[in-house]
Amino acid sequence: MNLEIKEKIETISCHLLSVYNNEESDSLHNGKIGHALFFFYASRFLHDEKFEKVGLSILENVISDLHSKPMRLGISEGLTGILWFVKHLIKYKYIHSDYRQIYIGIESDIFNVTTKLLENDNLDFLHGALGNIYYLLYDLENHPENRVFVKDIFQNISNKIVKTKNVTNRIDSNNDSFDCGLAHGISGLLLVLNRFVEQNIHGEKAVAYINEIAHLVLNNFDLKKRFIWCNGNAGIIYALLRVANLTYPTLSAKITSLALNASMLRGNGLGGINEACFCHGSAGNLQIFSRLYNLYGNDEFLKAKEFWLESTLNFADYEDGVAGFKTWDGDKFVIDNNLLLGVSGIGLALMSHIDEEFIHWDESFLF
Repeated sequence: MNLEIKEKIETISCHLLSVYNNEESDSLHNGKIGHALFFFYASRFLHDEKFEKVGLSILENVISDLHSKPMRLGISEGLTGILWFVKHLIKYKYIHSDYRQIYIGIESDIFNVTTKLLENDNLDFLHGALGNIYYLLYDLENHPENRVFVKDIFQNISNKIVKTKNVTNRIDSNNDSFDCGLAHGISGLLLVLNRFVEQNIHGEKAVAYINEIAHLVLNNFDLKKRFIWCNGNAGIIYALLRVANLTYPTLSAKITSLALNASMLRGNGLGGINEACFCHGSAGNLQIFSRLYNLYGNDEFLKAKEFWLESTLNFADYEDGVAGFKTWDGDKFVIDNNLLLGVSGIGLALMSHIDEEFIHWDESFLF
């Protein structure tokens, strides 16, 4: 099977080489920078330097265009995602540290924008405050200058939780507009709060908020939700498991029991999934269980990982697709080349399955 997977990765690589220049967006999750992330990882996976050279060329071109193509601040489709990409490449030694000059000085702008987003209750990870906060927390050991920003931001988060009790009121009132998901809701907040704990920034308060939010998410867990990364049960389970060790014993036991439910780990079948993309498809679930097995080594996670690998490969059944893959576009299946919805993300998830050395690409998705 690994040979089949490698052939698909090679096919995706060659396809992206032929089309990346046609992409209009420079963004991480839906544009050229996502392609570049794929190329850098493919260069090591396939032992082919040409992919690294293309990735570096994309990065250089995007950097040169930043002044002429203003971008809003956000991790998925904005400047924050591009800056995260540079930090990521430096962290894993794909590029040298001289590239730090690209983002030095911009953190204060990110802090100011994030403060306003929090004032407007925008806790979205992909398009709002949480993505920017995650960026400021990212690789903080090598960027201690950002500690002052994240300390102040934590106080803003704290004030919001204490003052409004927004989480409790909206969930307990059964408000359907409330989102417990990872990409747009409070499961994403759980993972960001966990980063504060890891960095020993307001750790005791962060743990208290984690317990409150985890309790509410668990008590309102809906088995009927789709089993997907973005706003479904797969992402929620991942977030709960990552913070379980910080919760009180009875809550931790409930989280573990829920997560190890074998039928649920497979989404009770495919759980409404009809494609392989990362965001709301089988590749996202494959990456989740690659991560969980890598972290905890539980056989149930290995079984779930193998299930979602098989599901992903089974979705590669389009003769006119890229390595067989296409993405649902509302009324038809189309070719998508990007990280969030297309073959870049699928290919990287397949790399992660074969070799855990390549698992870290997912850090732009709160892993």
